[in-house]
Amino acid sequence: MDHSPPAKLRNGRFRFDAKDAELDFGRQPDQNDPEKKTAEPTSSATEAVERPDIARDRKRETLIPDPAATTAKDVWLTFDDGPNPESTPKVLAALSRANLKATFFMLGLNAEAQPRLVERVFDAGHRIGNHSYSHPHLTELTEAEIREEIGRTDRLLAPYLGADKLFRPPYGHTNSLVQMVAAELGYREVRWTVDPRDWDKSYRPKKWMNFGISQMKALSSCVVLLHDIRPATSSNVAAFIAMIRQLAGARFKAPSTL
Repeated sequence: MDHSPPAKLRNGRFRFDAKDAELDFGRQPDQNDPEKKTAEPTSSATEAVERPDIARDRKRETLIPDPAATTAKDVWLTFDDGPNPESTPKVLAALSRANLKATFFMLGLNAEAQPRLVERVFDAGHRIGNHSYSHPHLTELTEAEIREEIGRTDRLLAPYLGADKLFRPPYGHTNSLVQMVAAELGYREVRWTVDPRDWDKSYRPKKWMNFGISQMKALSSCVVLLHDIRPATSSNVAAFIAMIRQLAGARFKAPSTL
């Protein structure tokens, strides 16, 4: 099924009392008078200005980003629309070889047809989420229909969802009604930040990988949308993982942190 892309600063006050300082704008200090010599900046003053994630160009006195501190890239792999008896096991094998865990947003109709595969995904240490029962455009349904789509899959996946239940709306299409129903059923909505378009025929079999990587280069938080029902995905996901690992600062995150 196709998807289309749908510090806190702490308050501080600086106090300056005129009685504590003598300002003389009219003449240069007498170098022979120890009381009139200009004070040298202390290390503590320098440290108060500089931050660990910023490098100073001393010549130009310009603050510039430190590349080593700005390349962190958190990555979560997520797979939609399964489980599929042909392609999902291949995805599981690739994840196992890469020693990675992912989140699988399952369709109720597929989970109902493949209960042992659902259990296999869970037993492998992956997280399972709700992706509706039949993959409709939920924003076009009534409240009762939305509730049935999410609720029916909820009943099928109940043993695997955990306390923090995740829901991903099909196509990423959502609105206040969809969100309200999902919340009433105990779900937290999760979408994505990276869509490689592995669902798009024009991006298969391998074009989707470079397209996904190009998006990830510009992001620090990458929730990657993939589909374990697609043969082109299951056949190439190992190569895609290797490409991600070549990105500076990339680090795969546990599904529990999604």
